Amino acid sequence: MSKNVNNFLYETIKYDLYGGIILTLILSISVSTKFSIIYFIGVVVALVNFFVSGKIIKNRLSNKRGSMLFTIIYVLRLLIVVGLAIPFTSQLSNLIAYVMGYLSHFIFLTIYWIKSKKGSD
Repeated sequence: MSKNVNNFLYETIKYDLYGGIILTLILSISVSTKFSIIYFIGVVVALVNFFVSGKIIKNRLSNKRGSMLFTIIYVLRLLIVVGLAIPFTSQLSNLIAYVMGYLSHFIFLTIYWIKSKKGSD
């Protein structure tokens, strides 16, 4: 199972980075460079959060201990994601770019799922 989880995480990273870079380039041409950079920051934050979550869950499933630590790390990750969004709250367009980048991770995850046709095997 460990190999499958690692494989899934690295494939998802690949889809996120490729998709994020392509959309960042498109946004820099069509909207603005600042908007596209903030968008890419959202993609990277979602990607790092997903990767850390995957590693923690993999460790938790194999270790069966540390449920309190799991909860603390979950809350900490959530606070970090929100904390990184605070500098972008001064302008609505910046916040929208960050949230779009963060949410696009889930679109890339869905694309990977459809292309791999594995679901939750």
